[in-house]
Amino acid sequence: MKPTNDMSPSRNSDRPDGLPGDEWSLTILRTADDAAWRQALVAIAEHDFHHMAGYHRIAEQRGEGSAALFVYRSTGYTIALPLLLRAVNPR
Repeated sequence: MKPTNDMSPSRNSDRPDGLPGDEWSLTILRTADDAAWRQALVAIAEHDFHHMAGYHRIAEQRGEGSAALFVYRSTGYTIALPLLLRAVNPR
């Protein structure tokens, strides 16, 4: 499964400070994208097993939600936020 680019790279040229905008991208990975998930974490200065796809896959198998890694990249910086998505009112 390939990463899903929900938002394509963009240039924000309307910054109030007059500086040129940054190129950025947002990618959402699922636990099935284990290799891409691992590659995204390599760009992060620090992470532990709680950030790994396998950890979130166990939560999925236990019915605790659907895991996703949100990866934001901009001008040499990467933010990777793993989340376990659940229904707000699971009735």
